[in-house]
Amino acid sequence: TAWRDVLEGFDTPTLVASKHGLGSGARGLAFLQLSEETTRAVSDLARSHHTTVNIVLQAAWAQLLMSLTGQHDVAFGTPVSGRPAEVAGSDSMIGLMLNTVPVRAAVTATTTIADLLDRLQSAYSDTLDHQHLALNDIHRITGHELLFDTMFVYENYPIETAAAGGQDLAVTEFTSHESTHYPLTVQAIPGAQLRLRVEYDADVFDPAGVEALGERFERVLVAMAADPAQRVSSIDVLDDAEHVRLDDFGNRAVLIDCGPAPVSIPAMFAAQVARAPEAVAVTFEGRSLTYRELDEAANRLAHVLTGHGAAPGKCVALLFSRSVEAIVAIVAVLKSGAAYVPIDPG
Repeated sequence: TAWRDVLEGFDTPTLVASKHGLGSGARGLAFLQLSEETTRAVSDLARSHHTTVNIVLQAAWAQLLMSLTGQHDVAFGTPVSGRPAEVAGSDSMIGLMLNTVPVRAAVTATTTIADLLDRLQSAYSDTLDHQHLALNDIHRITGHELLFDTMFVYENYPIETAAAGGQDLAVTEFTSHESTHYPLTVQAIPGAQLRLRVEYDADVFDPAGVEALGERFERVLVAMAADPAQRVSSIDVLDDAEHVRLDDFGNRAVLIDCGPAPVSIPAMFAAQVARAPEAVAVTFEGRSLTYRELDEAANRLAHVLTGHGAAPGKCVALLFSRSVEAIVAIVAVLKSGAAYVPIDPG
């Protein structure tokens, strides 16, 4: 079926909460509002790419889910009317006919915003005739017990048209209360300034986190509209302040500290020779060499080795028993820039 094709290869449910925590927590509610500039930019982006505002908003929501979950293949639910136009009188039938269907968004390192919009639009068109299929049946067909635990709703019901439909009676005020069992449900309400109604599980999200989510949503939309040809992976959902907090939390200053510049063993040996040339450097079986003597002996041998091809990137085999000469040879090879390969004479 169309749903099997759309969800082929989808193997990891997109969950922002525990699989056993669906609907178990206290509910929170937040209302957020996007700027007029962002709202216009979203409409312009939809128009220029021959798609709908809903598809643009779904693309932005998918990117937020990718950020929240660390996944590059995500799914979320969206409601459909359940009143197909081809069924005569479906618009006047009494009763709740809403259905929830999955929306899948998968990106790679090279996927652009325009690519993502095209894929979402194509998937919508491919499944349009199958939106009546119950979510449980979609789970069964695709072999998944659970696909998602977030909902994204674009509230495009024509309230103004309905209110003006009667000549004698008119709707002067319209309010509704909607709730789901999902840990996170975002309802986008169109207008001169796009509004977001966010219902959330208070055990999973807090008010500050939800507000930050709304700010990131607008940040993604602004970036999408500014350059649809850019890669999805290039959009940063976090602002500067959030990056600073993350850096502090992860002690980034220590992680990126390169420390002192690397120093080679010959350079460290030369520094020690300069500091204490007459200090004893090596002693074995009653024989000793000072740092100056070891340096002079190693220099003479290094000169010979260099004449025989010892150089950086080369290896020099050393066949020595434990002795003062073994140390001289090791230092000499390192001075030539080569690497030494010790061979056990036993």
